[in-house]
Amino acid sequence: MTFVEEEYQRTGHGSLVTTPKGDMYVAYLCGRPITDKGACILGRETCIAKVEWDENGWLRLENGKEVPPRFYEVDLPEV
Repeated sequence: MTFVEEEYQRTGHGSLVTTPKGDMYVAYLCGRPITDKGACILGRETCIAKVEWDENGWLRLENGKEVPPRFYEVDLPEV
């Protein structure tokens, strides 16, 4: 049996968000195949990835890869 744990498929419909500290993220929809046949039984899910502008003016994932990390450390303000 094969399970795909960290591959996100059918990504799209993203929105850019800039935090008060100036960090930029993209929130987007995706599918995560979790069955042995690759079905995304949870439907469309919401993901978030930290992004930055490169020297040529293109928006890129902050980690420099084509796949975002699975988890992020988040520094939240006190309320």
